[in-house]
Amino acid sequence: MAREASILGRIQEAFRQHHGLQCEFVGPVSSLAIIDLLRHHPLETDDKIREALSGNICRCTGYENIVNAVRELASKRGPLR
Repeated sequence: MAREASILGRIQEAFRQHHGLQCEFVGPVSSLAIIDLLRHHPLETDDKIREALSGNICRCTGYENIVNAVRELASKRGPLR
């Protein structure tokens, strides 16, 4: 559980830094999806990040900031696996 909280904290911080925050409806689902994506998918390009996130539709934000946050997380993924 502590490991999950640590990963979630990193996701929340990346979203804050890149202004990728979402509403309370989509944010939790996106966070859970991103945990899985970072563990199991390479996310080597912005196109791959966009494709991986395509199932999470949100009208609150533009996806560019979310892609920026996930790109940073993927580049620093380290012990997420």
